[in-house]
Amino acid sequence: EVIAEGVETEEQRQILRSKGCMKYQGYLFGKPTSIEEFDMVLNQSQSHFEGTVKLGHQLRVAS
Repeated sequence: EVIAEGVETEEQRQILRSKGCMKYQGYLFGKPTSIEEFDMVLNQSQSHFEGTVKLGHQLRVAS
């Protein structure tokens, strides 16, 4: 299983998809963000998943 990294355009995503790659990450899907902003978005998004199991999370910053 492959996860394509650095996908920046819809055209790149479509090419990868046509080659059978269905998992991607990159600027097209999420802009760089601070750990504080990421934590805020993560906490807000949990409220959208009612009925799911809530798991604790710990954020770590790569050094």
